[in-house]
Amino acid sequence: MMRFRAASMTAALLALAGAPSLAWAQGGPPLMTDDPGTPDPGTWEVNVAVTGDLTSAGRGYELPVFDVN
Repeated sequence: MMRFRAASMTAALLALAGAPSLAWAQGGPPLMTDDPGTPDPGTWEVNVAVTGDLTSAGRGYELPVFDVN
């Protein structure tokens, strides 16, 4: 009985390991944003963001997040 379980477990693991090779790659359309693009030479781009996680257990905030280019 144990030998049968081990063999079926091994077969299941091998089937799962080969499953990603059967998947087709998929992608969506380009993400549309209001980002103006890369700043010109000699200019600055500064982005400031606030993120938050709201769950039934509570709230968590991360502020501010700075991105300076």
